[in-house]
Amino acid sequence: MALCRAQRVRQFSTGRAKVYGWGSGQVLAPMVRDTPSAIASPVRLDIAGVPYAIASGWGHSLVAVQEQERTHRILSFGLNRSGQLGFSMDEVDSAKGFVKGIPQESRIISMACGREHSMVIAQDESGHHELYAFGNNMYGQLGLGESRHNQTRQGTFVIRDSASKVTGYEGSPVQLTCGLDHTVFVTDAQKVYAMGWGADGQLGVGPHSTSDKDTPTRLARFDNKSILKLASSTDYTFALLEDRTLWVWGNSEYGQAMQGRKIDRILEPMQVPIKHDIKDIACGGPFSLVLTTEGSVLSCGYGVLGQGEQPVETLEPLRIRFPWPITQIFATTDYAACIDDAGQLYTFGLNGPHARLGLGDTAHAFEPRKVLFEDSTAVRNVALGMHHALVLS
Repeated sequence: MALCRAQRVRQFSTGRAKVYGWGSGQVLAPMVRDTPSAIASPVRLDIAGVPYAIASGWGHSLVAVQEQERTHRILSFGLNRSGQLGFSMDEVDSAKGFVKGIPQESRIISMACGREHSMVIAQDESGHHELYAFGNNMYGQLGLGESRHNQTRQGTFVIRDSASKVTGYEGSPVQLTCGLDHTVFVTDAQKVYAMGWGADGQLGVGPHSTSDKDTPTRLARFDNKSILKLASSTDYTFALLEDRTLWVWGNSEYGQAMQGRKIDRILEPMQVPIKHDIKDIACGGPFSLVLTTEGSVLSCGYGVLGQGEQPVETLEPLRIRFPWPITQIFATTDYAACIDDAGQLYTFGLNGPHARLGLGDTAHAFEPRKVLFEDSTAVRNVALGMHHALVLS
């Protein structure tokens, strides 16, 4: 008997939005009482106000919260060695607090986190968008005109421990993504900019450039192009355009750029020769994912690809089997997550002692497995850190 897809209705809670987390106890300790070394299944985080956006980096996370009608703040928690939480502290161990430097009347439009840096797009009361940056700036990934390269004293640790406004671009920022140590964002003037670490071509600024950039540097290839989505998490970047063409630049030594071959470094944007209509994109470390408009997920590259224990490598995108159509995809270094059309969450990839897959154990998942929640949670968004993950429902 054929399944009736039309009966699958996504049931979002009529109550207040919730945030769940799992994985590294060190990262989540400020948010969960009596935290073990690892949290293997989703636990609800105690957050005052109404959470509406999430982002995760290597060992820290951000949650945008509306506290009153016109009051917005970003709750940050986790590791803070470089000020990536947006406030200063004497200890570098796990902590929580609120990001400083962003007006509380500004609504958060987009957030992204790298290894130890954080980026935020905020909209002020007049509707104008501003780009803010904080955390590690050794490679210029904050776009503030400073990095390790222009310090008078060698070995100087370059950080910002409160949000600083980024300038030097045309238009208003509308979306962004972060790799480990680089940032890419797009403006409403149809311009794409990149800054930070460039050794693997992850900035995409030209065929002869692997240098770092400490201010927003325009990618002329995308002038007057409408960008649907940017994606990164490590050292390469995807850009999905409104015409449904997919572009990539950065590291592809494992074939994760979907070019049908391995390329050490792609120094300027290269179109991906894919025959499917693409709806969503996600960049892992040695692998990548794309979501088709029909709800199918394809994986490419090296590692746990969601195909079972084999293959561990493919230069051509392969379809991952799911019981239902997928609507969103997410990936980071060695694992991935997918949301289906009923708001159910699946994860797959390398697990480990931190239980970062949220499946109740530490075993690797070579194929997608469903993440179980205590209630009938319908997942809206996911943020994947290196050893922890967040869900907004």
